[in-house]
Amino acid sequence: MLSSNLQSVFGSKNWQALWETHKLVEQWPEVAGTTIASKSVPAYIQKNILWIYVHDSVWMQQLQALKPQVLENVRNFSTVIDIHDIRWLLQPHDLKKKPAPRSSTSPSSRIDPTEQKDFEKIVKSIENEECRSALNSLWKVYHDN
Repeated sequence: MLSSNLQSVFGSKNWQALWETHKLVEQWPEVAGTTIASKSVPAYIQKNILWIYVHDSVWMQQLQALKPQVLENVRNFSTVIDIHDIRWLLQPHDLKKKPAPRSSTSPSSRIDPTEQKDFEKIVKSIENEECRSALNSLWKVYHDN
């Protein structure tokens, strides 16, 4: 009963296609090749068209020439997402920025010691040591971000 309901929800929400799209983005270097992937990234899929962000117009022209090969690679990557065509978009400037490197400061040094003690008091009520430890780790990661 539960498995059929989950399958129904999973299908109705189109999550399988979304998951496959996410995998395509994650595995873009393997699908398109490292050279193409260094200058492009899948943006979104709309009406069976894969839109790909490209770094600049020179590469957009180059990729247009390679379109049949890239389209074949994408189709071979997944049978779940049905791609009929590929189109190119210039990548927005805000997406070209590299993420800032994470600070080398220890996460625990960012946590207010009083707040940490208060949290530890609350967590003491959890009997299972593994669960207590996991919750502490999760809380520290939350405060790190």
